[in-house]
Amino acid sequence: MKWLVFVLFLLSGCTTSHVLLGNTSVVVEIADEPQEWAQGLQYRTVLGDTKGMLFVFPQPKTATFWMKNTLIHLDMIFIDDQKRIIAIEKDVPPCTQDPCVTYTHDNVSFVLEVNAGFSDVHGIHISDAITI
Repeated sequence: MKWLVFVLFLLSGCTTSHVLLGNTSVVVEIADEPQEWAQGLQYRTVLGDTKGMLFVFPQPKTATFWMKNTLIHLDMIFIDDQKRIIAIEKDVPPCTQDPCVTYTHDNVSFVLEVNAGFSDVHGIHISDAITI
């Protein structure tokens, strides 16, 4: 199964970068295309402690996320065009039945998905700035 996830990652075209939240650096896969937004972290069974996925939108929008086919609990960090955190959805569980719960916020330019508990462990708060 791990090799399948790796092959899917290679085929997805995702690139990697770093996001700095306070003193914590996160290695992120960049999702900046519609097919990457749709795939997200689906079917992953593990995510490293300082790894995540950064969804990048070409302009601020109302962003709606759900956990369909996502197998791990996540923190979703919603970020505006000034690179300030505007909302944090903590310990979001996988969706186990339809319809899935949705998480929606306005004026979103980026969404950072990391392991559940990351925000609390690293002292991440609304209005904090991030560096990409």
